[in-house]
Amino acid sequence: MALQLNPALRARRAELGVAGAQAIEAGLLPDPTFGWELSEGAFEFLAPLLRPGERAARLDAADARTREVRWSILRDEWTLQRDVQLAFLEVLAARERRQLNERLSQVADHTQDFFLKAREARAVTALQETTASIQALEVRLERQRLVADERRARQALNALLGLPPGADWVLQEPADVFAADAPAGEAAVLATASSEVADALVDAAVHRRPDLAELLAAYDRAEQALRLAVAQQWPELSLGTTVELTLPLLGPPSRLGNRPAIQTAWEAREVLRHEVEAAVHGLRAEVHDAALALDAAREQLAFSRQQIVPRVDESLALAEAAFDARAVTAGEILIAQSQVLAARVRLLETRIEHARALAALRWVTGADHGAEP
Repeated sequence: MALQLNPALRARRAELGVAGAQAIEAGLLPDPTFGWELSEGAFEFLAPLLRPGERAARLDAADARTREVRWSILRDEWTLQRDVQLAFLEVLAARERRQLNERLSQVADHTQDFFLKAREARAVTALQETTASIQALEVRLERQRLVADERRARQALNALLGLPPGADWVLQEPADVFAADAPAGEAAVLATASSEVADALVDAAVHRRPDLAELLAAYDRAEQALRLAVAQQWPELSLGTTVELTLPLLGPPSRLGNRPAIQTAWEAREVLRHEVEAAVHGLRAEVHDAALALDAAREQLAFSRQQIVPRVDESLALAEAAFDARAVTAGEILIAQSQVLAARVRLLETRIEHARALAALRWVTGADHGAEP
């Protein structure tokens, strides 16, 4: 939807028309000239001749420019896809946070009722009952913030989709993207990516990333511009009723042979060559950094799910059993419950971070963009 409706992307696609017109213009032959010699009363006709290789260089330069524009549009689509995917994750994450808060609110309300009854029975102190009440109020206050965050996340996604801010839609129930289950196919390679396999991902990214392809097309355009400048080193020749030869005799001797234009084109090509090298270097750093981030997120998620949450849940169950046996105080029950609430929130945030890291690695490797534009 975003690729079709996003207004900025539609404006960028209009540049293809300009590039196409320039390609047509590059293939045109120079116009002949007609005149009348007043002193002799003779008709004159001159047809400029193209220098060797000049027309081919113009056409190749225009073709490289068209490919550069196409790759630049694909690069914008690639960037938009990342933004939409991350915005969609934010909508899902906001919804998950709100739903978790609703479950935690039920637990907090239950605990508050328990402490209120226990306070009436003089089983807990007024301070403990007030603490439980404050905890329930804090959870409700957090819900208000989470509802606002979900609304803002939906508006941000609407902007990327090209929809009005207030456009309403029903989110289909997707598979749990925060479950961190083992994916299939190439996603499985990405999901298990580490620094040891990041080099292979770099090699794939070099052939997939549209921003690098755009830069390579710009380098090719600079190469064709250099060819054109070299072709234009020869004098201009026109044939017709007379023969006309144009030589750059005015100005410094360095103008001969089109040397200034050749030097300028050569320097421009060298700039782009260095930019390509810098882009590959930056791409390698991005992929390795994204792979390390995914490693860290996966380890934190596994540790939280396997170690922290089970122990905290067990602690709460043991505390409740001990409270029933009058072996612990109600305050200790409240502490155990607070630990459970915090652990559940941390687990959700860890799952969200893992999903973000996986999406980021897919993006920097160009996993969804391997075709020609």
